[in-house]
Amino acid sequence: MIHPLETDCVVKEVPFVWLMEHELELVPLLASQPEPTPFQSLPWLASWLDAYGQDYDTHILTVQRNGELIGLVPLMLAKGRAMPVLEWLGAGRSDQAPLLLRPDSADACLDAIFSFLRASPFRWCLLSLRTLQPSQHKWLVDRLPADGYLADQDDVSPRTVIQGGWDDYLAKKSRKHRGNIKRLLKRAQELPALQITCVSEFTSVLLDEIMEVERRSWKAQEGSLRLEGEGRDFYQTFLQQFSAKRQLEIWTCRYNETLLAYIITLNYQNAVFYYNGAYRSDCASFDQDLSPGSLLIASALKSAHDRGIRTFDFLRGDEPYKKLWVNEERHLYHVVVRAPGLAGLLAEILYIRMRWWLRRYPLMHAFRQWVQHIRPAKTG
Repeated sequence: MIHPLETDCVVKEVPFVWLMEHELELVPLLASQPEPTPFQSLPWLASWLDAYGQDYDTHILTVQRNGELIGLVPLMLAKGRAMPVLEWLGAGRSDQAPLLLRPDSADACLDAIFSFLRASPFRWCLLSLRTLQPSQHKWLVDRLPADGYLADQDDVSPRTVIQGGWDDYLAKKSRKHRGNIKRLLKRAQELPALQITCVSEFTSVLLDEIMEVERRSWKAQEGSLRLEGEGRDFYQTFLQQFSAKRQLEIWTCRYNETLLAYIITLNYQNAVFYYNGAYRSDCASFDQDLSPGSLLIASALKSAHDRGIRTFDFLRGDEPYKKLWVNEERHLYHVVVRAPGLAGLLAEILYIRMRWWLRRYPLMHAFRQWVQHIRPAKTG
């Protein structure tokens, strides 16, 4: 059982439009976060809701004390699911959790939220909270009894914490990688046909070019296209939103005007977040020595150092290439709270324990990846 504190916190469920109407009240809450991310912002959540919201019911919970907003927990339930699982609004497309709590009031906020959920008017079996930052994970597990939740490492979000200048960064890399970075940057300066640019203004023409690169990349072969169908609508909306707020940076590599590679980054609260990127599989036909993906990462990282950016976050995933660039491998966490009763227990076994079991066994994990590869890619 969760034991609520004696507080004067008030929890209310509000429609998303309420957040848009009270956007100024979110500013101090966002500013108080130990590690703010764009996935906590209204432009991001609104873009996701516009593209995918038709399949979900939103349950956006606010916590106020003395009329001041001190917590925001944006949740959703998938429509038509036999065992309803509450999860983050935007789950799947958001690389880190959108939980917003004022740090000095986190305990009181969570006690109030859990009390509200136990008595909530909507039905749920599980509260499944993925991609939690370490500080968010600690907030949650500190407020739950030992037998009241499941928790596990969910993923990693490796990043480069920027300390010093670009030369200081290079000095800490292996001789081979350091030499490769310098060679790529030098070649970009010396090869007239090659253009590296950073674009901050979104256009539909650029989005079409990016989509074509993705279709010609390894992502098409793996069945992991992100910009098809509803994905295009999502990207168009969030790129426009962040461009309007001057928080968008798209790095492009062109060879004689042909777009060969791109990386999409968001510059948010003095940190850069590398959200998506791809390069054409036929890059060697343009230039045998070209490594456009590495060149764009090097260019974006150098720019972040030159501008005194705080961190460059490669976001969720343990892809091997990231290890070459990062100096901190952060863990993300998954916390699951079961509703009382048999339905909650069954949902925990079917949706959580089975998934974690499959993840721990390499053979089953390989089989799951194979099934995803041969299955037609979902465009949503």
